[in-house]
Amino acid sequence: LFNSMNTLAFLIDLDQEKAKKFCRSFAQLYRSVLQLRDQQLIDLSEEMRFVDLYLGLQSIRFDDTLSIEKRINPDAMEMGIPPFGLQTVVENVIKHNIVSEDSPMQIHIETQGDQLIVRNILQKRDLGQVESSGTGLTNLLARYELLGAQPPQFGEEAGQFVATLPLFPNG
Repeated sequence: LFNSMNTLAFLIDLDQEKAKKFCRSFAQLYRSVLQLRDQQLIDLSEEMRFVDLYLGLQSIRFDDTLSIEKRINPDAMEMGIPPFGLQTVVENVIKHNIVSEDSPMQIHIETQGDQLIVRNILQKRDLGQVESSGTGLTNLLARYELLGAQPPQFGEEAGQFVATLPLFPNG
């Protein structure tokens, strides 16, 4: 919410038509937030739909400089994930990396067994330019802990940031 409102404020001065489009997309995204917020787990397919809404919102901001590659096993789409788990990781990529015409960002999302893996090339922003409360990934870790699950893993590997989110079996 905070990051999206900052983006909207920026777009209002830059491009009013983009700001209007962003506002309509943001309303749709926020409606999904309200519908999913009280659930402990949702199907990965539902989380992917939410992430697609979120990335649609970001594409208004970044045009063609942000892309996503998905390789998801169809069987994994019915596995569980905490709501906004993947979205938190994707938002973290955008927030902490340069996304521009000179440095486009591609986010790779794939499943391997009962894990969802997100990778991106590190294009770190100057931390002075990024307002960060430092709570996104910390909150995600706490949500997995509350579920009594193996925690997600986050780290740098061969010039990439890699996030591994455990998925939950159905039922």
